[in-house]
Amino acid sequence: MKNKRLILILGTILAAVSGLMSWVFLKTQANRLSRGYDVAEVMVAVKYISAGTRLARDMITMNKIPMQYIQPGAFASAKEILGQISLAPVAPGEQILANKFSKGGKSLSSVLSPGFRAIMISAESPGANLIQPGDYVDVLAAFDQEDRSKYGTFCTTIVQNVRVLANGNDLAGESRSQLEKEISGACPVISLAVTPSQAEILSLAERRSKLKLVLRPMGDDGMTSPGQTDMRRIFQRQEPKKKYEPEIIK
Repeated sequence: MKNKRLILILGTILAAVSGLMSWVFLKTQANRLSRGYDVAEVMVAVKYISAGTRLARDMITMNKIPMQYIQPGAFASAKEILGQISLAPVAPGEQILANKFSKGGKSLSSVLSPGFRAIMISAESPGANLIQPGDYVDVLAAFDQEDRSKYGTFCTTIVQNVRVLANGNDLAGESRSQLEKEISGACPVISLAVTPSQAEILSLAERRSKLKLVLRPMGDDGMTSPGQTDMRRIFQRQEPKKKYEPEIIK
């Protein structure tokens, strides 16, 4: 009888010790995991931010991110970044980093990325007032052939996928209202961010042609091989195809 009672007491003690050891182990693991996944709050983009955009409050939000995934230069408060200008596109959910923004003032030079130049083009096309700073465009030019023949004039794309810095006096993030743009009758001067070689191409082309801007869809950075379109090609495209008639052998 005494042996049974002793065995029961020992079993209870062993169970208690085992339970205590399990609790200590689980608590230790939980503390280790919590230390490995410490989080901090950083600013992230809530929508696509194009290059040359002055950052506004509705473009960013605070988000909790594990410490090991926070990138160097990430901003932890909106006060540090609001009003700065993006030097490169920022995707939704991407962290707001110091190397992608500039504190530049209200000038073209403040929104230019290193290695680029600003060139101004007179946009005479109806609707050019609707082009926004931060949009991307292609530039078309029409030239006369030297022989001055019937089909001597041709059109071609001379520059592709260049960023709009400003429309008239409207710099990125400080544009007039859409209604003001639509009713404005003045031909705006569009400022483009180009490489030095592209600036030379546009400057030379503008001496012999009226340049046209072609707006690109957001996020479309594909490049095509520029061809040449003349009046002959236009007429050929519009000619109806001849109906196929089998030859009758007599």
